[in-house]
Amino acid sequence: METLSVLSGTSDKDVLNKLAEEFKSHYDTFGYKKTIVFPGINEMLSRFKDSGLHLYIATNKRIFPTTKIINYLKWNEIFEGIFSLDSYLPSASSKSEVLSKLVEGNNLKKGNVVYIGDREEDNLAAIASNIPFLMVSWGYDGAEESSIDKDKINTPSDLCSQLLVNKLN
Repeated sequence: METLSVLSGTSDKDVLNKLAEEFKSHYDTFGYKKTIVFPGINEMLSRFKDSGLHLYIATNKRIFPTTKIINYLKWNEIFEGIFSLDSYLPSASSKSEVLSKLVEGNNLKKGNVVYIGDREEDNLAAIASNIPFLMVSWGYDGAEESSIDKDKINTPSDLCSQLLVNKLN
């Protein structure tokens, strides 16, 4: 709603609710198909899956369109689970809660988990969940300032190398 308020220039709740419903309807029906896959991502995901890594998605986005995107991209066989705020009843209150529930609900050992994200809020969620974090430079907003800018991973190939080398050691 904050984004819609900024984009529309109004704080009228009725207008914002109508805009939100229109957006959801369009996005859930057609808009999700405009998802762009960054270069190298398909290859990276294949290498991760082939190496035996267990892949999950933790996101703030709604579960319905996220699942549609994953199926549309034919990634449903790559990821073992998709988790979002609205995956739970009642809804999770934060991404860190989603991460904690994902780890606990799938009996994962935090020492074997790494959260990969493209925003400082992802880093903060990982810290709050006591999970190691890797920041990538591609994604939602590569220009965002981060406290870990110097450690950003710049390509899917570099991320692949870093994770697979660590897995073998």
